[in-house]
Amino acid sequence: MRRRTSIFALLCFLGTTINLFGADEPRIASLIKQLDAADASVRRRAAITLGGMGALAHAAVPALTEMLQNDKAALNRSAAAFALGGIDTPDAKKALSDVLSRWQKAVEVNPTDESVRYNLGIIYQQMGELDKAIPEFKAAIRIKADFSAAYNNLGKAYGIQGDFEAAISAFRTAVRIDPNSPVLHTNLGIVYQQQGKFDGAISAYKKAIEINPDYAESYTNLGIVYRKQGRFKGAVEAYKTAIRLNPNYAEAHNNLGYVYEDLNRWDEAIAAYMEAIHINPNLAETYANLGFIYERQGNNAEAIAHYRSFIRLASDNAVLKDLIAEAQRRIQIIEAKSKLFD
Repeated sequence: MRRRTSIFALLCFLGTTINLFGADEPRIASLIKQLDAADASVRRRAAITLGGMGALAHAAVPALTEMLQNDKAALNRSAAAFALGGIDTPDAKKALSDVLSRWQKAVEVNPTDESVRYNLGIIYQQMGELDKAIPEFKAAIRIKADFSAAYNNLGKAYGIQGDFEAAISAFRTAVRIDPNSPVLHTNLGIVYQQQGKFDGAISAYKKAIEINPDYAESYTNLGIVYRKQGRFKGAVEAYKTAIRLNPNYAEAHNNLGYVYEDLNRWDEAIAAYMEAIHINPNLAETYANLGFIYERQGNNAEAIAHYRSFIRLASDNAVLKDLIAEAQRRIQIIEAKSKLFD
């Protein structure tokens, strides 16, 4: 079965929002508490994690709304907008809509305030209205030429649109303004990676790690590049480091599972995938990965169950439509083979 490797970082967030499992209330409560942490990076990581949990994190909507409106760190306001979009419940949608209205009115009152233009841009960006977001980021930059967060989000918008050269230009400018941000170096690396410029990506990720040796996201993306290059030992080491730094990093567990599959270490792959969905039950692709392994092992009941879970979770995700079709095809093949031997 053909599968894709997810890239988890700040360039683009993909997630599902179907709630099929019980919420891990203590963990969600802990993450909500972290939204008030003194360390800006802790607040940002908590917001990103909550957004990846989908509707399970609905209790975080009030705190995320407050963060989106008032956090002093521009990158954190972006993370809060991502999280609200990822949770995607009616109250989260209403929160985004209310904040959008607030910033639209603020721009009318004070169009030369760079923070106001930036905030409006990140709301448009999270709502998928990139053609509206990009002019707001550019307006913020015209007002404040060294606004690194605006360049960062401009680069993200261009990257999502597939304009990689414009994205690289924006991220390079952001890095020149704020050379000590591991987030910016990581995002630059992601665009290089999407272009197949793996040496540039590795260099950017290693620079992020040099700045912050505890930045798990860069280790995870480094692992993705190493796997693409066939450097499986390096990929395993990178993912394990990411997991050591952030044991609840579901995407790192998932990507570690990919490498174990490449190495035919099936039991270890299953364990990695199971840990990923234990952390984030909405991580759709992981169910497809498990379905593939169970089918390969002849455990047809488990294979069908996991393929069906994947299809339910991914049903609204256009990016995964080909994988959904493949999972449906695999179910039909398994069921047809079963009938032959009944």
